[in-house]
Amino acid sequence: MQSLISVIVPVYNVEKYIHKCVDSILAQSYTNLEIILVDDGSPDNCGKICDEYATDNQNVVVLHKENGGLSDARNAALDIAKGEFICFVDSDDWCEKEMLQTAFEASEKSKCDIISYGAFYDYTQNDKIFRTLIKNTKHEQKINSFEDCLPLILNDSLTVTSWNKLYRRKVFENLRFPKGKVFEDVWIFPKLFESNHNMFVICEPLYHYIIRGDGKSITSNLRNLELLDAYESWQNFEKNTSKVILMLNAWHLLTKIGAQKENKANSDQIITLLTENFEYLRIPRLYDRFFLFLVMKKINYRMVFFLRAKIQELFFFALNFLRIFLKNKPK
Repeated sequence: MQSLISVIVPVYNVEKYIHKCVDSILAQSYTNLEIILVDDGSPDNCGKICDEYATDNQNVVVLHKENGGLSDARNAALDIAKGEFICFVDSDDWCEKEMLQTAFEASEKSKCDIISYGAFYDYTQNDKIFRTLIKNTKHEQKINSFEDCLPLILNDSLTVTSWNKLYRRKVFENLRFPKGKVFEDVWIFPKLFESNHNMFVICEPLYHYIIRGDGKSITSNLRNLELLDAYESWQNFEKNTSKVILMLNAWHLLTKIGAQKENKANSDQIITLLTENFEYLRIPRLYDRFFLFLVMKKINYRMVFFLRAKIQELFFFALNFLRIFLKNKPK
């Protein structure tokens, strides 16, 4: 008999997206599932929608609670989850049909405690996908320590996110997400290996991470200096390699918020952090090294990141145009 997998879905203000998310979980080829929908005090109709799913599906459990944030919602579900395996899905994302079956088979083959799989990064505007990036590794491999992850993180083929992984339940026996912290995944990732847990990384992209163009993502709405608190997690590791990751994440964050006028104080603090630790800053992409050079030369960083975004848009427009042309080219 298949092992029970508990799929945890924190739900907050995602009325437009929740049906596609939950439907993609219900449609999984792996069927022995417990789906825990956590209504985190959502102000829209999400709570009602969750209850409707529970009425129509015996394997759906709904937990209604006061708003406490993503970490608090995940922790509440972990406290009641019954599965031998745990999986997290964000409520505005969705999953490929074979996601859990593929991940479960990988866990059986590798005997590892955590299975990490690739993801599609779907950039959306007005409910339409205008470009997709795939983040995955080219080779399956076993990882036994946090340090083993560093090369993969540095070449952008492994993410620290919680939503593209399948975990054995024992991983969370003494581990919970930190309440009140942004980028909660960054906080717990190094701790995943503290009890001799291991990870197996597979190549297939199986999860669709939706990057919404409505300005409601976490990074597009940060307004205070608490955003850098997340990086204290990496600083728990005294080796220089952890500072490399600290700087890389700081750079990625700056590329997301650097062009926003309202985030000037945050951007200034990140640039100071990068400048003071420049020796540890290793940027894998060649074009990002160019923009980093401009920022370090104290050129107006808002202009730099505005230019970077426009160049990216032109690149993906040209790439999509080429794909359409080749697809429709007469034979």
